[in-house]
Amino acid sequence: MKKCTWCGKEYADDAMICSLDQQTLVPCSESVAITSEKSTGVDFPWHIVGFATAWLIANVLLFVFVHPAASLLFGLATALWAAIDCSQMQSHGSKVLGLAFKPVVVFAVCAFFLCGFGFIWYLVMRHRVRNAPRDLTQPSLNAPS
Repeated sequence: MKKCTWCGKEYADDAMICSLDQQTLVPCSESVAITSEKSTGVDFPWHIVGFATAWLIANVLLFVFVHPAASLLFGLATALWAAIDCSQMQSHGSKVLGLAFKPVVVFAVCAFFLCGFGFIWYLVMRHRVRNAPRDLTQPSLNAPS
């Protein structure tokens, strides 16, 4: 039996990559060390917590002290940034997350999902995509054929 290094799902011995999150699989005896390493909190993205907190505070201050429209414009500007940033890592993001990581989807989620919590979701997913191992043996989805 093999186990995913990210989610912990078990697979048969002939499987190589997790079908959920595209992470590599290791024999079950090695997964114990990986799980205990993740539980120490070494990989926790603290910079996302700080950036998300600053973003939420700025958004609330704009809403309260300037005008609600300023908060809306701030949200749309960050959603636009997220869409542009997403377009730069689109193919790798789709492989890692296993879902359509397209700029239009990211913009919609960031602009309209729970008053800005979509942007925090994007930051977490961005961190996960950026820190995922890149498989250089497989061709890119955007590569010309």
